[in-house]
Amino acid sequence: LAYHAVRGEQWERAVGYLRKASAKAVGRSAYREAVEGLEQARSALSHLPEGTATLQQQIDILFDLRSSRQALGEHERVFECLRGAEELASSLGDQDRLGWTSAYLSQYLWRMGEPVRAEELGERAHRIAANLEDFALDAVTRFFLGQGFFNVGVYPRALEHSRKNVEIPQGESMHQTL
Repeated sequence: LAYHAVRGEQWERAVGYLRKASAKAVGRSAYREAVEGLEQARSALSHLPEGTATLQQQIDILFDLRSSRQALGEHERVFECLRGAEELASSLGDQDRLGWTSAYLSQYLWRMGEPVRAEELGERAHRIAANLEDFALDAVTRFFLGQGFFNVGVYPRALEHSRKNVEIPQGESMHQTL
């Protein structure tokens, strides 16, 4: 269906079908196939009028690309995806996507040996999560921060973030899932 939508220049359908096909490829651990489909989806998206929804889809595709490229060990390409997502989310003022971008960049920078910048971005993601009352973003950010501090040997900070993730959530957040 994706092939025919692209050939028929049905760009909205093509984006949807390509993203679905890529998700199925990820389910089979066929990350190169997923990347190829997602890159085609980005190309198809460029044919649609630029607006908030289109830019949000671009960010979401960049997040998906980040995951597949990370699985392939394509670290520089992961960074390119995340910087692109950060730029788009900032330009849109989309705090939700900026929060997730910050969390993912934090994880990336911990892995690449840049703990100061990683902590800054993790803290930004944490502030955004608190402002949005986003339980999932907060939990993922704390996980990345805890893991990062552990890896660089700052165990008290690692414990601080990790303990908060294992405490029983209170209020409405206890019904949310990751």
